Amino acid sequence: MSGDQVLLEVAAAVADGVPVDWAALEGRVSDEHDRKLLRNLRMLASVGDVHETTLELPGPGAVPLGPKGEETITATSPSSRWWGRYELLARLGEGGQGTVYRAWDPQLECEVALKVLQPHHAAVDVVGERVLREGRALARVRDPHVVNVYNVERHDGQIALCMEFIKGQTLEDILTAQGPFGPHEATAVGICVGRALAKVHDAGLIHRDIKTRNVMREEKGRIVLMDFGTGRDSAQLRGGGGDLAGTPLYMAPEVLSGSPASQQSDIYSLGVLLYHLVTGRFPVEGRTFEEILSAHRNQRRTSLAERRPDLPDDFIRVIERTIAPEPVARYATVGMMVHDLVLLDAANDEQVAPPWTAVQWVTFGAGLVGAIVLACFALGFINTTAYNAMLERTTVAPEGFRDWFVWGLKSLIGPIAGTAQLVIEALAVVLVWRLLMKISTSVNRFSKRVRMKAVEVGGQLGLYEPDGFMQIAFLVGLAALLYVFFVHWNMIGATTTVASRLTAEQRHLLSYDNASEHETYRSTLDLIVLGSGLTLWWRLRMRSKPRTVTGAALIAAVAGVFAMSTLLWSAPYRLLFQADALRVMYAGQRCYELGQQQKELLIYCPESSQPRIRSVPENDPQLTRTGVIENIYKTD
Repeated sequence: MSGDQVLLEVAAAVADGVPVDWAALEGRVSDEHDRKLLRNLRMLASVGDVHETTLELPGPGAVPLGPKGEETITATSPSSRWWGRYELLARLGEGGQGTVYRAWDPQLECEVALKVLQPHHAAVDVVGERVLREGRALARVRDPHVVNVYNVERHDGQIALCMEFIKGQTLEDILTAQGPFGPHEATAVGICVGRALAKVHDAGLIHRDIKTRNVMREEKGRIVLMDFGTGRDSAQLRGGGGDLAGTPLYMAPEVLSGSPASQQSDIYSLGVLLYHLVTGRFPVEGRTFEEILSAHRNQRRTSLAERRPDLPDDFIRVIERTIAPEPVARYATVGMMVHDLVLLDAANDEQVAPPWTAVQWVTFGAGLVGAIVLACFALGFINTTAYNAMLERTTVAPEGFRDWFVWGLKSLIGPIAGTAQLVIEALAVVLVWRLLMKISTSVNRFSKRVRMKAVEVGGQLGLYEPDGFMQIAFLVGLAALLYVFFVHWNMIGATTTVASRLTAEQRHLLSYDNASEHETYRSTLDLIVLGSGLTLWWRLRMRSKPRTVTGAALIAAVAGVFAMSTLLWSAPYRLLFQADALRVMYAGQRCYELGQQQKELLIYCPESSQPRIRSVPENDPQLTRTGVIENIYKTD
């Protein structure tokens, strides 16, 4: 085994938090040079956490150095009790690059955290530039959930970063002490860290090392994102430069494979952080760097549902999308992830909301009844207007609000019954499938794989983003409308032709002999109206305005699909399903009574010469009433 391989295995093991079996490693080296190298590595490991590329900032109690978790500065401490203008009060922790002190800043007149680079590292330009970069990165971000940086200074050949002193614990310490978090608590953490990360990304930066040890909970409850030592400018990362930074268990698979870090890789790390908070484990695990990389390549990952099946499905869906192996399947921005987490948090609040008062129930009921009444009036007006126009009976059919309401209510009965039937059938399928999942482990595994694949595909299609979802909904609705026009074009043409000009073929299309096509036409439009309506309701429920002109245009486009499908759905209702009338005989021909005005009847004689629709005296000797009611488009 070469020295480079030993170094990689040791560094990866320490990065995982796995104890290193030094004796076993010594047995695997092949020559004295490698043994010497291993001894040097062991000595370096005893100094600090060599897997970290930056120093973590633990809170009081995180490093057991004294009665209060701090080590008081003594006369033997480096550079006495002062570093520049800062009075060093206590040492909080030490890592591979430097030491963090609790210090007093006489200019700010407050305690600060001072991160001082080790003297033997200060001369290294690369490390010095990294600390300076950390200070610049933090100085460009202002957010209550991002640690505040005050200054970056040089003194006696050393570099130090002066930042806000946080009194609290890291999330890793809290996880160790209390065990896995609940979904509500983890969601709150995700919202805070996500908002902080959104500020970082807005500043053009990539954090690159999001993990539970780099997030602290202040004593008053504030969640703070720490340690930007591995942060890089987005432009610099896009150039392909930069070293491998971060902790492997939190790193996105594309970064482990050599691709530059990106916003999507930060989003992946945040998802792993939340996964770790609720399970204490990681989605992809391994004892060494190579094992972790191999697990990613071979897709050996454990879904959150397998480790915590008790978690809400929506919470699992958000996390699984966040840690999707492919960057395109993740959230496009961390802000979109925070949006979904906020909705989850709101849903949790609604679950514990107090029950509605009587006034609220009455108001809700009145609003619902009012919406139904208005819908009935609108639908009744559409279908009666279309019916009267086609049969040229407007002058003999002075229908008003009452008639519109009745016809609108009638037109709703069929779709409501059809929708209820679909819902019942869907519930039956779901119940049977859930029963099979409980009985058969193979069915359960298959269901989880399908759900994970659906989440991944949905992410790739952009279904979880408002604009992406609206775009897909519009395209599906438009395709469905084109299908309706293509399949039912002749029948649609017949419903828009006045009765006096209908051919025998068109009358057949409108008659009950073609009832199966009528039902197919109506059922298809039922689904389009329901789907586009629910899409608009979902978008309005978000209570957020579209961010772009494209977003507003997509909302208008879906609304257009809803309006067009409603028109095609409602206008032919009476023509296709309620076109019955009293049959009469006039001059030996079959006719139908369409209405009466004063002492004249308006009749429709489908097989006579023009005019097929005419007014005749009600006592005309050529007119004979049969007392039979039938469809006016009957062809035999």
